[in-house]
Amino acid sequence: MSADNTDGATVVAEALEAQRCTDPSMRKEWRALSFDEKVDWIAAVNCLSHVPHDPNVAGTVDRNVSQIPVLTNDSSLFDDFVYLHMDLNIKIHWTGYFLPWHRLLTFKFERALQDYCGYIGMQPYWNWTQGKWSLQRFRTLRLMATACSDAYRVANSTMWDDDPVSGLGPSTGDEGNDFSLSKGGFSNLTLAYPSEHIVRRNLTLQPFLVLGNPWPDNPDDTLDYYQYVDWMFAPEYVQSMVVDNVNYTGDFKAFQYFLEGPKGPHGPPHWLPGGDSSSLCPGNYTECGVGGPKWSNNDPLFYLHHAMIDKLYWEWQNKDPSNFYAFEGGSVQSMSTWAEYVQYPNGAAPWLNLNSTIPGDGMWDAENITIWDIIDIQSGILCYDYE
Repeated sequence: MSADNTDGATVVAEALEAQRCTDPSMRKEWRALSFDEKVDWIAAVNCLSHVPHDPNVAGTVDRNVSQIPVLTNDSSLFDDFVYLHMDLNIKIHWTGYFLPWHRLLTFKFERALQDYCGYIGMQPYWNWTQGKWSLQRFRTLRLMATACSDAYRVANSTMWDDDPVSGLGPSTGDEGNDFSLSKGGFSNLTLAYPSEHIVRRNLTLQPFLVLGNPWPDNPDDTLDYYQYVDWMFAPEYVQSMVVDNVNYTGDFKAFQYFLEGPKGPHGPPHWLPGGDSSSLCPGNYTECGVGGPKWSNNDPLFYLHHAMIDKLYWEWQNKDPSNFYAFEGGSVQSMSTWAEYVQYPNGAAPWLNLNSTIPGDGMWDAENITIWDIIDIQSGILCYDYE
């Protein structure tokens, strides 16, 4: 058996099969962790914020293009992961790199917790489809008072926990202190980018009222940018697109468009917590514009969220044999108009293929890791599964 991508690169799948790990570690949903397991992960994340900056990390994108602050050596390894995400922003979102790059970043973050902070567990994930109302019921309730919408459930999610050692913190920080977290396990998590501050959250149930309309020329009247966005990750909606594999068999480009696109489940778990998760400016930083994906991994929720995105990607890969090695996409964003984006939702030429090297701004570039190396989470350099 062989795996082909649209650029014509062919790789032999038997080689990957021969390297498959026999005892993959198990990633668990956050709420399935024991008290001690939650304590350990939060402690390790805080520890990483005290590990010195990796001198190998350096920006590779022209700052006139990336529009991010200068790399500071007076920062931490946790901040280095944020810097990678900021600097490579235009290369790793709405291009073919999106899913493989975030898979690798989450794995490298998990490995850093283990290697530098003695963490013995695995990266947990946030299954944001849990506890939602049915999609059909939600559509009915949208006609009623907004208090009855699914967004109400997000505000009362069991993910928000103020426990000082095992809790992820509240959905909204201290309004009198720029929405910085003053409760939970990250109330002292000091960040370097875009300026020094404590991690911030401000639950925003209608995020586009803050973020604005990213597609003013969008003709799709089903996209109401003033709506509550939680239906975009309702379980029936996600299942129909990922688990049931509707219309996406063997079509990586269409699958990524569903996940990352304007009606996909990737965006809302970033937008809803607001603050750092939405890359909104801290009060002491005045050189940024509207929110986006730049420093969203300042909030540790990012890694729980992207582990869930990776889980959905893995489920889709395993749903049909034609999905497993499917890959296509470009290396350059093509988003100047809505029509252009719809034509190239995961990038335009130069085209990527399974042999393309995944950029890491010096953190992992010496390893020459390719998309092929991480296409299977139980082979090559990866060895994990999802509970």
